[in-house]
Amino acid sequence: MKIALKIKKHFVKFFVADALFFTLLGALFLYLREKITKYILMLNGYAQQVSQLSELAQTQQEMVVEQMQVLAASIEPLTMKVKFLVYFVFPVALYLIWSLTQVVYYNVLQNKKFYDLKGVGKFLIINLPFFAFLLLLIELIFRQITIDSAINVNLFIIFFLIIALVLAIYVMEIAYSIMHRYDYKKLFGRTWKLVLTKSHKFFPLFLLCCLIFFICFIFLWDILIKLVSIEKNYWLSGILLIISIAGWVLYKTFVIDYYNRNDKK
Repeated sequence: MKIALKIKKHFVKFFVADALFFTLLGALFLYLREKITKYILMLNGYAQQVSQLSELAQTQQEMVVEQMQVLAASIEPLTMKVKFLVYFVFPVALYLIWSLTQVVYYNVLQNKKFYDLKGVGKFLIINLPFFAFLLLLIELIFRQITIDSAINVNLFIIFFLIIALVLAIYVMEIAYSIMHRYDYKKLFGRTWKLVLTKSHKFFPLFLLCCLIFFICFIFLWDILIKLVSIEKNYWLSGILLIISIAGWVLYKTFVIDYYNRNDKK
């Protein structure tokens, strides 16, 4: 059976998998927002103490040093918790959410049950280096953007990092589309060969896929904003998100089929 027909036959499974991805992604954002907001409010509670100690620094230096040490010991665990959420919980949760929902495509293309554990294992292994590299690039981009002085921001470095991020996602998409046909050793070599020889055909399709995903994310973000604000009218965004996810599934069907039809040995 052709890939396009096979995926369309299991459209409901793929739609549920992608809808679950966005649902879990939204839940992850809400969880992180709640936790980080809580810790930041606790840190702000120490601001007045820091200000008072600064005023007393000249007259009671020894006492202030001792109090600052106690205060620092109280603040450090909170900052560590924020870093743990940002640098560990979020990347690991995102990696697992993406892998465990998108593995459905791989298993179906392998003619396996959509929850086949062997497929899950392979998908997790292949995802890991890609995700590690993508998160590193995103971290480097944010470090450039959040520099205190705008004068010191190097636009060339930011542009280079963004291009590298787009290309990395592009390579990852091709690998995902053909991984059901190759083992570990052949997959990456074949992926790079397609990148170097077929990009004039593949890259425009990839950009449109990213655009549809971004539209889905915008509707998700709008829902999240309304959930945490006074405005609760998020039903329209929810309907548009469902339509966008359906469009994303159908377009991914076409892209995966097109990549594989052009993957000539």
